[in-house]
Amino acid sequence: MQLFVVQGGYKMAHFAELNDSNVVQRIIVVSNSDVSSNGGDYSAQAETMIENRHSGSWKQCSYNANQRGKFPGIGWTWNESKDLFQAPKPYSNWTWSDSEKDWISPVTRPTASQCTYTIGSWTAIVMPYWDVSNTRWKALFSDNEDGAEDSVNHSVTDNYWDLSDTSWKNV
Repeated sequence: MQLFVVQGGYKMAHFAELNDSNVVQRIIVVSNSDVSSNGGDYSAQAETMIENRHSGSWKQCSYNANQRGKFPGIGWTWNESKDLFQAPKPYSNWTWSDSEKDWISPVTRPTASQCTYTIGSWTAIVMPYWDVSNTRWKALFSDNEDGAEDSVNHSVTDNYWDLSDTSWKNV
């Protein structure tokens, strides 16, 4: 593992460059001392300082997601009225949740414990994915045929999340 420190270590400020539609083009890292001496965190003065150095339109963002929603990536949108960055909408039937600060599916995603199951003597975790055509969550499960205790001698089945009884069912 490589570790490097740049001008003050982990306490750095991050800024997102926005295009004319408020879509993030790139993220840069700036010294906290530069931000502090130019109005402080999340100030218009600090953003102007970055704009003067790099041109364009810039908004400060939080790597730790404790300000302005989640840490944005390229393609995210700055929402001025909500004062946060929004990920691209993943599917047309998902809606924005102000409390979660994220897009929410029309069907509740299974919890972590609902995605854990046992195969023989080991525990497995499934990673649900959104099934657009059927408006539901699906996941691939490994079967423990003949009591195999290795990862090679298993078959995989596709299952969907049945919200009516909160269980996984074979497709």
